[in-house]
Amino acid sequence: VGLSFAVSSSLHERLVEAKSTVLLTDVPSAMPLLNYNLEQNRHALDGLAVKAKPLPWTIDRPQDDGSSSSEPHYDCILGSDLLYNEKFIPHLVATTRRLLHPTRGIFILAVRWRKPDLERDFFRESGLEWELIQPLSGALSCPLDWTAFGDPKNKRSNLYFHQTQISVNGTPKALADITEEESGKLLAEEFEAWDRAHIQIYVGRQPKAT
Repeated sequence: VGLSFAVSSSLHERLVEAKSTVLLTDVPSAMPLLNYNLEQNRHALDGLAVKAKPLPWTIDRPQDDGSSSSEPHYDCILGSDLLYNEKFIPHLVATTRRLLHPTRGIFILAVRWRKPDLERDFFRESGLEWELIQPLSGALSCPLDWTAFGDPKNKRSNLYFHQTQISVNGTPKALADITEEESGKLLAEEFEAWDRAHIQIYVGRQPKAT
């Protein structure tokens, strides 16, 4: 979420100028917390129109509730850490295809890789063309694209995971040799470095018409 709002802050002025509306979504059970956080931070929105509504990811189009003949299309979808449960990737693909504008829509996605071989399905099936955003100096710096990250058959990926060193209780260790179980024993700063080594930001665009 933090990554998404870091990206969105750079869009703030343009959104206000264009009189655009930002729609925050979450599963229905999380709406009380989302609405609470929205109200607590309205003072910082500085003229930006922001609403919140529940959005279950569904493969099938939701039943019409009578309020609209069709779902709206959105020019931009902004998401962070959405691939945490690979079982819901087909639902996220379907929801994205349904809601993103078919010609000018873009998807800004912050990915926290956990099971790259499974999470890659979202990129393959989304129908979008994905570009890795190269971060500013001092931020995230992994140069691998989604087709390579975490692929044991990819030489560049293996090089990244074996050459990237993370401190484990003060002792440098290759990223490839740090297990999920071991990550739970890292010091706070070490865990942050380990976690960020698995995070990337992508922009997905609709393919150009031929």
